[in-house]
Amino acid sequence: MWPSRSAAACGIASGMTSAIARERKPVTKVVLVRSDEDAWLLGWAQTHGWTSSQNDHEAHQREVGGSGSGGGSRAVDLTKALTRLAARLVLARDLIATGQAQSTAEAKARALLPFARTGRGKPVVAQYEGTLSWAHTADAGLIALSAGTWCGCDIERERDLSFGAHRAALLCALAEGLRAQASGPAQASGPAQTTGPAQRPPPSAAAEEPQALLPAWVRIEAAAKADGCGVGAWLSARGWREALSLGDGHEARAALHAQAAAWVSAAGMRVHDLDVGPQHRAAVALAEGALLPRVERLPGDADALAADLAAR
Repeated sequence: MWPSRSAAACGIASGMTSAIARERKPVTKVVLVRSDEDAWLLGWAQTHGWTSSQNDHEAHQREVGGSGSGGGSRAVDLTKALTRLAARLVLARDLIATGQAQSTAEAKARALLPFARTGRGKPVVAQYEGTLSWAHTADAGLIALSAGTWCGCDIERERDLSFGAHRAALLCALAEGLRAQASGPAQASGPAQTTGPAQRPPPSAAAEEPQALLPAWVRIEAAAKADGCGVGAWLSARGWREALSLGDGHEARAALHAQAAAWVSAAGMRVHDLDVGPQHRAAVALAEGALLPRVERLPGDADALAADLAAR
């Protein structure tokens, strides 16, 4: 399994047990990478042939060679390259664990195939029985992988967002309608228990607080990415973009909340908040009933990573 590192500091639980990882069925994985702890993987990837394309190679070279154009840009380059590499490692591990690849070499070759994208921008992995999504900030990346119909994730560094008071309240109401309402803690070995849209509480004054806006935004991003398009196009397709611009007051918030709850229910999707530590906010959108694991970390050294990628 992939052990957790710095769990006490960031509240991230350890990975799924080996027994679960070895099940001959696809499982859901959510993996966090941090540029301050996992940058060594880029040098490891160069040495072990885990760069699949010219874009990957150039991104790795910029970081390993220290040729970034500036502090901020270099940090983004590092995390972007690290996130894409982690997505390939997560994919290879799942190909092995689910029996879709019969050897480490086969899993590596398939994981290094170029990532394609649908016409709406969703990443697609050739010959893979599952769905992959990833997101990154300047200093952290998140990868989600699931066998279900839906899979989308987003992560943002903790900060204040500025949308204007009435639009922020509408965004929070919309996102609250999307969010799965857990009746208990999510378990790594089973689906999160959620209530149906009719049982969800209506949007409250608490949803208008500034600290509620960033969690709302990552839920919306995750749902849009699971549906395979950008936030603007996703909101527009459902008439919500206009409602966010023109609506105001409790009735408008209640309407958006109800419409979002009805949409995820009809789509068979649930959007879950993730615990990725105090410095970031994250969410993942999965098919209703999909296994919701705790957030994992990659192994902390080359030997542990090689052992974890070895075919069972």
